[in-house]
Amino acid sequence: MKRCGMVTMYDDNFGTCLQAYSLQVVLSHMNIVPEIIRYNRKDMPIQESVFAKIMVKIKNIGVINLFRYILSYKFIQGRKQAFEQFRTIKLKLSEQQYYRNSKLETLENLYDIFVCGSDMLWSEEFVKDWKFYFLEFVSNKKTIAYAPSFGKNEISEKYQNFCKKLLKNIEFLSCRENAGVRLIQELSELRIPQVLDPTMLLTRNDWNAVIDNNSRMVSEPYILMYLFGGTDGNRKKFFETMQKELTIRNVFVPMTYEQYNAETLPDIGPLEYLRLFRDAEFVVTDTFHGLMFSIIFRKPFLVLERDDQNHWGKYSERMTSTLEMLGLEERYVNYSFHDFQSMKYLDYSSLDDILEEKRQYSLEYLKKSLEDERHWDDK
Repeated sequence: MKRCGMVTMYDDNFGTCLQAYSLQVVLSHMNIVPEIIRYNRKDMPIQESVFAKIMVKIKNIGVINLFRYILSYKFIQGRKQAFEQFRTIKLKLSEQQYYRNSKLETLENLYDIFVCGSDMLWSEEFVKDWKFYFLEFVSNKKTIAYAPSFGKNEISEKYQNFCKKLLKNIEFLSCRENAGVRLIQELSELRIPQVLDPTMLLTRNDWNAVIDNNSRMVSEPYILMYLFGGTDGNRKKFFETMQKELTIRNVFVPMTYEQYNAETLPDIGPLEYLRLFRDAEFVVTDTFHGLMFSIIFRKPFLVLERDDQNHWGKYSERMTSTLEMLGLEERYVNYSFHDFQSMKYLDYSSLDDILEEKRQYSLEYLKKSLEDERHWDDK
């Protein structure tokens, strides 16, 4: 069987880690031996003293946040250990770790095929790592892009030529969102398929088998809140009204140590995250993978618009593209929304055929790419 070098993200982010797992599983079902290339988004570190590391931490997050970090240390370590355990058990990672200044060309001797994707690999946030994420280091092996995302619907003019050049290195192109498909067509004049995020290639039954734990983390019914933007400020009244109307408990999953407090759930790793989605009565999220797992576990949900002033507010196309595909645009709301009763139920029977057709289409794209069928016609 052919060895595949996977170029993806797999760090301490629930969606990021689970999409890497999903793609690895799907590839292994196609008689491929996948291995995620361990890559660190920085130059190879030099030996530093503990004091020097602390000073860098203070510089990066500020003195006030450093105190929050110290106070939340138990939460941070519990979360980190849960992710490490998941990666150790579920992910096949390369023995060697690589950095921006590593000789990445040596990787070509280790694998027969290279697949990059999914997640926001091609976001401008990671432009310093684009040469790795666009497989620029590969010259004589097959290269496939499965469902990478630019995150938003445009590329800054200063990066367009760079992106155009890097795209030429990939033989089989696809993208996760409509906007990405359009951007690639504008830059390369190629029509490429829009495919599902890897997490959607596994069914609800597949994910239940991964969880392999029937117990509930929260015994009573609950609304699951998984929010990059938190619940404070302008959003506070939204959540107070929601809890009053739906009359069940709110359970908030902190994404960062800044969001952690005594009322949130600690020590949540990828498997616990899946269990919380599985057992929720209702989900409110402003994240892409929060939307994905709401759909996978067939939950009624709302996608809450991020504040336009927020840096990540520019990346909402990831969510709206999926909602448009399913005809669920009305579930994308802002914090002035208040008609929660109308969103309390969601009939998935009408969505199953759409999702299954798109799943089979996406799997077929990946299968044909691996089999070297170059004439892929987008539907």
